[in-house]
Amino acid sequence: MHRSGPMAAAVASATIHGEERHSHGPGSASHHGPGRDSHHASGRDSMVGGRSSIDHLRVPHAVFPWFEVPVGSELTQPSPEEVVQEHGVQEKVFAAYLHDEIQGEQAVKSLPWAILSVVLLALLILSHDAFDDIQSLQASVDHDIVQNANFAFSGNFGKKNYQDVNSNADFWSWMNLGIMPLTNIHVKLVSEGSTLDLGNNSWNEQLRYLKQNHRIGPIKLAQELALDAECPNPSVSHSLDIKCTRERNVNMDIQPTVFRQAQSTFDEDVNQTVWLNGFRDDNKKKLRDLETAAWLNPKTNRVRVSTLLFNPDSDLLMLVNINFLFARSGRIWKILTHRTTKLNLYQDWTVYLFDFLFFCQVGILFVCEVKEVTMSMKKHRSGWRGIKEYMSLWNFIDWVFILVSVMLGVLWAVRVSMTNEVQQWLLDLPPEASTCATDCATYYAGLFDDVEATGYYIATVRRIGAFCPMVIMCRLFKAFAAQPRLAVVTASLSEALPDLVHFMIVFMSVFWTYSVMGTALFGKDVVAFSTMDRSFPTLFRMLLRDFDYKEMEQDGRAFTFVLFVSFMWLMELVMLSMLIAIIMDCYSTVKARSFKAETVWSEVYDLLLRAYQNWRGQRLPLPKIAAKFDDQAEGVLFPKDIQERVPG
Repeated sequence: MHRSGPMAAAVASATIHGEERHSHGPGSASHHGPGRDSHHASGRDSMVGGRSSIDHLRVPHAVFPWFEVPVGSELTQPSPEEVVQEHGVQEKVFAAYLHDEIQGEQAVKSLPWAILSVVLLALLILSHDAFDDIQSLQASVDHDIVQNANFAFSGNFGKKNYQDVNSNADFWSWMNLGIMPLTNIHVKLVSEGSTLDLGNNSWNEQLRYLKQNHRIGPIKLAQELALDAECPNPSVSHSLDIKCTRERNVNMDIQPTVFRQAQSTFDEDVNQTVWLNGFRDDNKKKLRDLETAAWLNPKTNRVRVSTLLFNPDSDLLMLVNINFLFARSGRIWKILTHRTTKLNLYQDWTVYLFDFLFFCQVGILFVCEVKEVTMSMKKHRSGWRGIKEYMSLWNFIDWVFILVSVMLGVLWAVRVSMTNEVQQWLLDLPPEASTCATDCATYYAGLFDDVEATGYYIATVRRIGAFCPMVIMCRLFKAFAAQPRLAVVTASLSEALPDLVHFMIVFMSVFWTYSVMGTALFGKDVVAFSTMDRSFPTLFRMLLRDFDYKEMEQDGRAFTFVLFVSFMWLMELVMLSMLIAIIMDCYSTVKARSFKAETVWSEVYDLLLRAYQNWRGQRLPLPKIAAKFDDQAEGVLFPKDIQERVPG
């Protein structure tokens, strides 16, 4: 095996690093400190008196400091082969070269592995939930409720839907004329103006909703009561004989988001729960009795109208919740939420396959990391020192990925168990349950509660699972870091980090100030500035040119103009430009350093060539060679020394 090739490559690598060090020094004239200046000075002085003895003075080479050259020749660039044959290579330089080559190989090997993690996770997530089917079903039901569950009729057309419920009277009108007729159709519908009588719907037709969906059980009408509270001004409240309450579980001062409403606890008052079975004719009487008895009262906090649907074509069970939130300000917020789950989670063999492949990869990674920890501990003969050296940022990310993946597996197993319980509820429903009257809770209360709990769990786990791709993304950066051409982004950010930290201190201080100004100026009239936690994202959207200037202008054109112009000039035109300049400056430096680095495809070629030569017995693996050399040794090696240390 020819030994001068790797040594020449090590010299070439040292040349690149030496040029970088030299270019980052204070200047070529003072790169080696005062000693070099004194040599030049003494040379000039001696030449004044006659023939100089400068030819006898030698200094270390600027790039290859393990050999000396005459003064004035320290910046010459001999070829790598010349350095190897005449001066050899410092052992630590050769060991560092081998270490870099091994790291490069590992980077090339780990990149497909990291990409495979992304692919397998995507296949696993997509196989567990039919997101397109779920979205389609939810959108269809939402559209039907908005368009067809109407009240305030003029002739055959209702002019209002559930979003127009602004009083107790509106709510009962919507229940009687809107949602109940929509979900309980006893006769066959005919075209407008037709006198045809097609008769009544059959039993199965009455169970259908939007043709393809099967309605399960009655409509559930439940409410949550507000909590009694001490009034902020007791003296005035007592004099007016007013009692105060406070909202339970969700803040209604400003309309909550769909997610906030869906994931908040609903403390149902079971004594107030009513079941409205569409197969019975006493629903109108029940609703009239509820209205007469003031079922909606000053302590009503939230009302939930729920119905359960099953779509057999996509195997989806959906609990539709139409929520009415009675804010203490007197406003009624209306939010439509869903709890949708697939019942047969393993209806296809590909689901088993993707689960198996993903967790097999996690298991292999776990074994590799354990081996690496063990080797590090054996090398240092100390558990703590070995773990300390092993626990780098990238290895920490690997362990986070392993733990998150295991947690996802456990959470998925719990979801499978909960879904099986829901399915068992459906299988155990007796035929008489569909015609229940006063005993509907006996058959359906547990089913509705389990579907609600399962949907809540799925929504929570889905957000936890969304963290896993971020960890995998960090593992991709780990693979990129060992290859200079791929590490440009991470290296640029790493080099810019000190400047970015100082910049962000200034940026966030100014940004916070504008957030306070926005809340103080627009908070009472513009929802986006009503609280500090809303002002922050609103201002960030302004930086991206997403804002409603006309809405802000309602609080005064002059004040709005001053705040808007000063914010856009200072934050967008000045500070964002500075941020880009900081990053681009470091990017240019990193890009210049990586210009001479090998490309990914050349490293792939080298890796395949080495693997082929190792298989043929034409060369030794790099780790075996690297084990023969000390990365701290100062000695100089020649080709014959390499041959003696690494026979074969």
